[in-house]
Amino acid sequence: MTVTLETLKKSVGKKNNNSKIFAWLADLERAAGDLDTALKRVDGGLTLYSHDVAAMIVRAKILFQKEDFEGCVQQCDKILVKDPFSLAAQKIMGDAYDKLGNVAERNLCYRRYHDMDPLNNFWKEEYDVTPEAMGAAVGALAEDAFSMPSE
Repeated sequence: MTVTLETLKKSVGKKNNNSKIFAWLADLERAAGDLDTALKRVDGGLTLYSHDVAAMIVRAKILFQKEDFEGCVQQCDKILVKDPFSLAAQKIMGDAYDKLGNVAERNLCYRRYHDMDPLNNFWKEEYDVTPEAMGAAVGALAEDAFSMPSE
């Protein structure tokens, strides 16, 4: 039997508001495009189960789809405090920083994502530039550009 949004809603029922499958249901609502309902559902569930990392990831995805990229980054920060090795949080956070135009932070997230899962095909050379490397390159350019000729 295939699980759909409707079958899951029927199995949970209106009386069972404390069900731990709220994240799954919210994710199906998110995928169906009902972002406001999904956000309400996941927020309600997180009040009861505040340490549910899967629900926190669903919340980050919803915020990303709602184009609340700063809220998405904050949610990913919370996830990474609870699970520092969350691949999903690193990827979503990198995507949010990309939408915000913060290339250095995007590259840092994508680099961590790649380092934790090096066999994943997701990788571009442009993401390999870390803020430290960018700073060193700019510093080297600045020294060469303004050096005084020796007598």
